[in-house]
Amino acid sequence: DGSWTWQHAGGDKFAEGSHALTVRATDPAGNVSVMSETFTITVDTVIAQPVIGTVTDAVAGGVTGNIASDGT
Repeated sequence: DGSWTWQHAGGDKFAEGSHALTVRATDPAGNVSVMSETFTITVDTVIAQPVIGTVTDAVAGGVTGNIASDGT
């Protein structure tokens, strides 16, 4: 019928870091498949600060020069 469930010993959330997972299927008759190969997921909730290396302007004819730290 397309329904499914999952179980995780750590509750409903994965902690920060790497987690090794395996899966198996159970059909309506109760037959259980063999365990899958292990695959790894990484939970990373820390957002890295962006780095702006260059500023490019698409003005026709080209514009060059420095941008002052006060935005002018």
